[in-house]
Amino acid sequence: MNHFKTLLVVLTLASPWAYAQTDSYQTTRGGAIPDTYSTGQQTGFAGYLGLNAGYTGHNNDLDVEGAPSSVKILGSYVIPSGRAVFDAGYGLQAQKFSSDTAMDSTISTGVMELAARYQFENRWQLGAIYNQFFDKGANYGANQADAEFAGAQLLREFTMGANFLGRAGLRAMTSVNVNGNNVNMAMIDFQMGWGQTGRTVSTSSAAPVENSTN
Repeated sequence: MNHFKTLLVVLTLASPWAYAQTDSYQTTRGGAIPDTYSTGQQTGFAGYLGLNAGYTGHNNDLDVEGAPSSVKILGSYVIPSGRAVFDAGYGLQAQKFSSDTAMDSTISTGVMELAARYQFENRWQLGAIYNQFFDKGANYGANQADAEFAGAQLLREFTMGANFLGRAGLRAMTSVNVNGNNVNMAMIDFQMGWGQTGRTVSTSSAAPVENSTN
């Protein structure tokens, strides 16, 4: 539980303003200064291959401690302003359990993922995430067939060459359907995307004009 609380504090307090995004500006002398720059950020729809690995915390009442991992195909949508990001996807979730008394030494199952994040100007993204592990609720002490987890996710988007995007960060999740108990999970995230539409932004600002008199 202490590990989970620490990760939640990191996710909450990690400053998306820690890294400044570099913009290229073009200026001209005269009555106006047009500024143009290409961000390379995703807008609209894109596909991502997501990879995750991490740790499921020790629990005194449930044999859930272990090393989870997953691979997913995600569909991602970024609104035109670039400020909101929505993900939905499906993949394979696995976990190797540490305890010899766990129900299974390893499991693998289908997983559904939903996420919504706010994106800052420097391409840091912070928001909520939900995972549902199908038909493995008993392995996590869930009160139904599926195990459900929800929490916070912190990612940073970056450009990978001319045709791809990447995202890297971490998540901290806790169970939402285990009666009277919490199963906590922390994972490192890496995503590689394709099919995105880059943004080109153009702005202009007034500049003083020198007048001369004869």
